[in-house]
Amino acid sequence: MRNRVWCAGVAWIALSACSSEPATEPMEAVTQEDSAGIAITTLGLVDPPLARPVDPTPAVSIASEGPGDAWRLFRVSALAITARGDLVVANRGESELLLFGADGRLRATVGREGDGPGEFRSLMHATAAGDEILALDFLPRRVTRFAGDGAYVDDFALDASAGRPLELHWTPEGLVGASFDLPDEYEATDELSPIRRTARFTLFDERGHATRVIAEAPGPEMHMVSQQVDGGMVTSSTAPVVQHTTHHALLGHRLVVGHTARWEFTVYDLDGTARRVLRAPALTRPTTESAWRARVDARAVTLRANLGDEAASALRVLDQLAEAPRPETLPAFGRIVGGDDGRLWVAPESAPATGGITWLVVEPSSGSMEAVEVPRRFSLRVVEDGLLWGVLRDDFDVESIVAYRLPD
Repeated sequence: MRNRVWCAGVAWIALSACSSEPATEPMEAVTQEDSAGIAITTLGLVDPPLARPVDPTPAVSIASEGPGDAWRLFRVSALAITARGDLVVANRGESELLLFGADGRLRATVGREGDGPGEFRSLMHATAAGDEILALDFLPRRVTRFAGDGAYVDDFALDASAGRPLELHWTPEGLVGASFDLPDEYEATDELSPIRRTARFTLFDERGHATRVIAEAPGPEMHMVSQQVDGGMVTSSTAPVVQHTTHHALLGHRLVVGHTARWEFTVYDLDGTARRVLRAPALTRPTTESAWRARVDARAVTLRANLGDEAASALRVLDQLAEAPRPETLPAFGRIVGGDDGRLWVAPESAPATGGITWLVVEPSSGSMEAVEVPRRFSLRVVEDGLLWGVLRDDFDVESIVAYRLPD
């Protein structure tokens, strides 16, 4: 490494449960530049900062009111904000886009199930391109363009050579697609066969032609296994006891990619150049024996509850899973979201049994960090103009769209 080292003070505000006075605890981040010119920022924290909770009363709340409504939220897969401030909801379970004004009022319902213009076979994602809307139809690899009022404009197919993207993000430089590709060949036997997908991030032009691969990373690993069932062989897949994967986010005009084996993220320009690495070694957790056994036991409980009398064969597979090589670390984080202020939002691997979810909020260039707590059943999707937009589920798994204000 070059002898270029500079430090930044990392500070956060911790709100005490018994005091309204904010407390500040400084922490140091160190940035070094390697021989390739990549800035590597290492956070020196031992414990994450204490979280500031959002106001539990949403600034905006959108929910269908009952079976008589003309629309209902079901399996929402994406949210996006247009340039004029309208909210786009990819309502995947209903094969439609819902367009709301900034006041939360429904402006238009767009699309339906089908293969025709403006229709969707498998609506997966949506992104805002200025005032226009681009919707991703997963199975046909088709992108449909709508005007801001929901009127159909045109559609085009994405290059099949770039895999089958699950998400699509608009940037001025092109469309960024994220796919998880299976290996070209794999074989399932009566023993567990590990299969690892590859996470591929591709830049497409405005007509869907793949122009370059921005980055690749290890995707989720699955185990394939064939079992004798009613005189025949049935092949199924199951997740490992500890499953690592790759998460991504757009941060301005850059792509952030992180693999859950470590609390570490790489920031790429869209030409594929790695510009920065952000890491916190103290937040990478080893897979201890007790942690491993706890996860094996939890999987067994889930299998018995879900399968009942059919659990025996699944539990035999679980025995194989328990004896499989275990990863060195537990997943260090869950989803990540890029904020419009240039900060990266990092979720924990899973929600706690009680209380809220604490997201770590990091400024990549300086390493400054704070923590924000949101309700446990809230899934953050978009951070824009001081609002946290996401999907909130009630105790019956009924979905609503809410926006919480960032804590002051």
